[in-house]
Amino acid sequence: MDGKKVTVPEEIVQDPYALLLYEKALQAGKEKDKSIRVNIVGNFRQGKTTLMRRLLGQEIRDITSTNGIVVEHYRCEKTKDGKLRYTKADDIDNSEYVKRLVSVAVSEETESKEQQTLSVAKPNASQGQKPKVREDSPTSHNEVRDTQENVSETKSVSSTENEKNNDISNKVPVLSPEGKEAFVKALRTNQSFSEPERQTVFNIWDFGGQYIFYATDTIFHSRRAIYLLVFDLTLDLNQCITDEQFPVETDARNMKYFIQFWMSSIHSFVGSADGSVPKVILVGTHKDKLKGKRYEREKYIQSYFEGIRNMFDGTNMSYHIHFNDFAVDNTVANDPSLNSLRETIIRIGDEQSETFAIPLKWIQLEKSLLERKHFKLISLKFVLAIDSENEFPLNDIEQVKLFLRYHHAKGTFVYFDEAPISEYVVLDPQYLIDAFKCIITSERFCTNDPDIRPFWNMLLTEGRLEKHLIDRQWGKPEDKWLNITLYQKQQYLMKTHNGQQGLGGL
Repeated sequence: MDGKKVTVPEEIVQDPYALLLYEKALQAGKEKDKSIRVNIVGNFRQGKTTLMRRLLGQEIRDITSTNGIVVEHYRCEKTKDGKLRYTKADDIDNSEYVKRLVSVAVSEETESKEQQTLSVAKPNASQGQKPKVREDSPTSHNEVRDTQENVSETKSVSSTENEKNNDISNKVPVLSPEGKEAFVKALRTNQSFSEPERQTVFNIWDFGGQYIFYATDTIFHSRRAIYLLVFDLTLDLNQCITDEQFPVETDARNMKYFIQFWMSSIHSFVGSADGSVPKVILVGTHKDKLKGKRYEREKYIQSYFEGIRNMFDGTNMSYHIHFNDFAVDNTVANDPSLNSLRETIIRIGDEQSETFAIPLKWIQLEKSLLERKHFKLISLKFVLAIDSENEFPLNDIEQVKLFLRYHHAKGTFVYFDEAPISEYVVLDPQYLIDAFKCIITSERFCTNDPDIRPFWNMLLTEGRLEKHLIDRQWGKPEDKWLNITLYQKQQYLMKTHNGQQGLGGL
């Protein structure tokens, strides 16, 4: 606990051993996570993709129905005139890592000064006692400043220290030489110890609402996400919605059914028992298509949202639903409700970032794995090898797993700590999404094949994805991009690793 705020991520707090590892990692410094994950869910053809585009300030031309899940990464920053500007965040932004490290250095220096002030104010404060400096902290303000100023000086050290320095010099640095210069400059420009402005990163997951994807969508739920549950206000809650591709399975299922499905799915797979997390924001679209006078439309909208909330009265699921509801007009870029929704998402995200701390030592491994995102899928052993060559390694498989569990919830990587899949890490979630899409959108290859027809029907009726169906679908010639074995990939990686380039060359 930090005052009244819980500083432990939800996915860690219930595991005593993970909590111990987490607290140990925090001793080397901590930072605040400025990223916000937004999961946009709901039935198909409700306006989810259009809503996503509008929230990012984009045009809404050429909108097509989402096939599977589309993951988008955008950086958000305020311009001088107070407007929000969004830029694609698919590439590594080294300047952002510099800002993150400076932010930690500044905040730790401020915290140190406050602690010294409190110590002096105490009547029984110890006299002449020097404050301790954590030896394993890479970003203590004084330590980094001294390191940078003395980087070119020759020091007289013992042979043991020389060996240690040589070992460190062979490690992959967290910052490039240019990054280190920018770091020093940024520290000097923050003499007043005000933290530098950092960009907010939006990780937006646009879930396709087709019935067939329900079997795999639950894999990508997250307690760290802010959910936007989207529905078309022109469709009555009792109106039946038929999926043309699967009319038999979806027949006689109305809007209430699909809203109930998504709320139950969120609560069952990632929700806290009391329903406090994650937050679900109700978003009604197609406000512009409602008929009647203004007060009649407003009364209808209020009644619609009330009807949804009534569905969950008396259950803990009701606590997931955010206090404010939003009826939006996606045809207008500057719709006030869209702006309010955007501000609400940012506010909730900022509140989440304030509620817990992230170990500073996780930064370099995060950066190292993102630099290798093009590999899509690697083994846990290779992750450990990457970590061992870093300047600030975690040096502990359980710490690495804790790091991966956190980033799984955040949506950066995909990692399940359950054997045998715990031996692999997906560096690009879109890769796994597309892999599933190869299976579940290939009905025409399944329904006429007597060997796999039973397994396809099992997927449709029970939501069970059998290994036999996966093997047959991924083994097809048209899926050669997926049909590469992990053994082949690891052989390539290890050959490169054993060569002259080392891991730094990957």
